[in-house]
Amino acid sequence: AACVLFDAVVVVGPFYPGCPVQPVAVHNLCPHRFGVWTFNSYNLAQGLFFTMCQLNNPICVEYLPVYHPSEEEKENPFLFASNVQAVMARSLGVPATDFSFEDANLMIKGMKKGLPEDAALVEFHLLREMTGMNFAEMSDQLDRFIAMDTNKDGFVSLEDMQEFFCWPAEAAVERFFAEYDTSSRQRITFREFLLGLADLARAVPRAEVVCQEAYQILSSSSSSMTAQSIEHGFSARGVDCSEQQARDLFERVNTGLESSLDEGGFIKFISANPEYQVFLQWLLHGQESFPKMAQFPDDEPDKRPSFTD
Repeated sequence: AACVLFDAVVVVGPFYPGCPVQPVAVHNLCPHRFGVWTFNSYNLAQGLFFTMCQLNNPICVEYLPVYHPSEEEKENPFLFASNVQAVMARSLGVPATDFSFEDANLMIKGMKKGLPEDAALVEFHLLREMTGMNFAEMSDQLDRFIAMDTNKDGFVSLEDMQEFFCWPAEAAVERFFAEYDTSSRQRITFREFLLGLADLARAVPRAEVVCQEAYQILSSSSSSMTAQSIEHGFSARGVDCSEQQARDLFERVNTGLESSLDEGGFIKFISANPEYQVFLQWLLHGQESFPKMAQFPDDEPDKRPSFTD
């Protein structure tokens, strides 16, 4: 049901049957803990060598009282698992964490692309319940987050977001960033980014009609969209847009690198980048149309044990 990685208890098993369980806590009494392995520590041969260098490697196996789930826990295996995890953590004298194998894979992917080792840790199973995203979707969003994070410090600033979206109306991006930045730290983590996306999906249903209306404006009612038509479209709505800004936005939207973009390609891009729906609504209907996104619990990464401490 759980295992210990250095100084934290990690739940890895299901409790769906709702039957009583026998928690077993294994206390590692060796101060060096060479018997514990993580992906970025020593390899198997080194671990065996270090272990054999110690004359004594004591452990204590403690059988805790059988845990009988309540009716509520039988109906909610996540609550059941969390409560058993807390019992084991108290016995071991360590904190509990919901980091999982999926978190490790996200962390490895982030580290390979230059992020700090804990930047992509999000407590996958908890966030999956909160957002409805699966691992593949979170992995795809990690690619987008990495693309935004220009200095690869694990945080996205307002300037990073403005550069990534290339949206001429900076006031709209500032308002959008504030909705993501629930902790008011002027930067967002990958966890906050995922929570913001999930909240965005609830606040702004994907409406093809919005895309069609915006396309008519940004294509100047012609059959295709160009950088020049984008500049004219923003000007027609009373929004300042320089030639360079229009060119940057066109290159961002026009993933096929064609000289112009048709309506189908535009809608496809917006579907893959839902943030632009908020910007399009802002362009069509002004600031009053900006959706108020609900507030998820603040992200507090500093209060969680690191997967690789």
